Amino acid sequence: MRHTLIFQSIIAFAIVLGFVAPAKPAIEKWPATREIKNIDSLRDLDENLAKNNLFRFRFGDKIMYPKGPDPELTPGSLCTHPDELRYPEKIKYCRRDVGSSTKRHVISVYDKTRSFHIGEMKRVDFKIDHYIPLCMGGSNREDNLWPQHRTVFEITDQMEFVSCEKLKAGLISQKEAIGLIRRGKQNLSDVPEIMDYLEAL
Repeated sequence: MRHTLIFQSIIAFAIVLGFVAPAKPAIEKWPATREIKNIDSLRDLDENLAKNNLFRFRFGDKIMYPKGPDPELTPGSLCTHPDELRYPEKIKYCRRDVGSSTKRHVISVYDKTRSFHIGEMKRVDFKIDHYIPLCMGGSNREDNLWPQHRTVFEITDQMEFVSCEKLKAGLISQKEAIGLIRRGKQNLSDVPEIMDYLEAL
């Protein structure tokens, strides 16, 4: 007993001096999810997670947020009452018009119907994304909106911008641009290939 106490005292002293690192609890990695011990730590995730399409995160047994728009909740819709017509193709353009109550409702619907926990996370880490971007003729209706986490929009925002620039220049059609956006937002690993295609136009 005395020897055990002496040994424990030596180990404790070594930890204090920094010779021995205290054991850390392991974080289990899932094939398509990652368990997080503290919700706030989601803000500090390595950006490499985004590149590997690990967008559904666990906190205990909770799936925290979607990696892409749900095809039933957010199928996408086009502007039907345009503020103006844009580009050589005369695409119907609706100015941004999504109020705070609509944004809260979109988050609530995803949480309640798909068992996400977006409302428990920091609001600043999300934006309410237009699945079909306004610059491509998308609408402000809820069937075109979804809660997009920063690890996702950091990948897709540039794709949206370049797609709309090519559309503006008449280098691609609205139909093709929307097809590329749908593909990229539903398959994030395809975004680099889409970007290569767009930049080569």
